[in-house]
Parts: sequence; C-alpha cells; structure tokens
Amino acid sequence: MNDVIKREKANLREEMLDLRRSIPLKDKRVYDKNICDSLKKIILVSTPNVIHSYLPIKGEIDVTPLLKWAMNRSIKIVCPKVLPGRQLENLELLSFEDFDYGPFNTLHPAGNKKYEGPIDFIIMPGLAFDENLNRLGYGGGYYDRFLIKHPESNKIAVLYPFQLIDVVPVEEHDVKMSKLIFS
Repeated sequence: MNDVIKREKANLREEMLDLRRSIPLKDKRVYDKNICDSLKKIILVSTPNVIHSYLPIKGEIDVTPLLKWAMNRSIKIVCPKVLPGRQLENLELLSFEDFDYGPFNTLHPAGNKKYEGPIDFIIMPGLAFDENLNRLGYGGGYYDRFLIKHPESNKIAVLYPFQLIDVVPVEEHDVKMSKLIFS
C-alpha cells in the first residue's frame, strides 16, 4: 500500500511541476499578486508577530512583495535553511539584499541569525493540495518534520488554482494545512 502511495505522489509531483512550468508569466504575476493581497488581508486581521515563509525558487508563488510589506510593519520574518538529516533551521530575514544558496538551490538569508521562538504563521509552498487541507510537497519530508515541532502555528498554504485537486495521496507523517490561499 505504501509503495502505491509513493508512486502516486511521484507521478502527481511530475504532473504538477509540468503544469507550474507552463503558466504564462503574465498569468503567474496576476496569481502571485492576488495571493499576496489575500495574505495581507489575513495578516491585517490576525496581527502575527512572527511569520515563517519560504523564499521562492523554481516557479513557486512569489511571496517576496508580501514579506517586504510585512517587514515594513515590524513583523519578524524567518525563513528556512535546509540542513542535513532533512531538517529546517529558522533564520531571520533582515534584508532582501543578501542570500545564500542551500541544497536543491534553495535560498535562505545570509548570516546565521537563528530564530527558535514561537511562530504565528507558516506560509507553505507545495505542489498539490485538496479541500481536506492535505499537502503534497517535493518529497523530502523537510516541512512535515518542521511542522510537527510547531503545532500551534497557523499553516497557510499558497497555491495556483490547478494545484487544488480532488484527493492528495497521504501517508501517516503528512501534516495538514490550516488554510489554503489561491487566486
């Protein structure tokens, strides 16, 4: 059974990556802006102190304008740094000028100003989602391991409309999202 789910996930990942690569740039920009606008509305109502967010790579939703907006409102932004053992470490985002590359060409803030406190919001990338708040990631399990350590955090997934599917194949270790935001 587990091998069947793993194959389903692998096939779905390929399909979603192909679809994401095929989004016309003009449409992508509109989707990204609308998603950032939706996130701003949630932030204005919820007033989080700390937001954890990915830094976009490889066609992911560009949340950079949202992160800049939040920083201008004195909201602390922390971003993941990929570590050995399929772990993530939180580093404070202090500038949009200085980044380092990690495994898989991931980006993280340069320097090592670690953050280990509470996190109000976690803005999540992914490849596919369903209405039961299940998420299909890239297959490394990094975020699932990270999310287990932050059960109190509001897990907000951002996605393009085609990424919302009927059923995401899930395994025991997969962590559900709190909310889905798409344009």
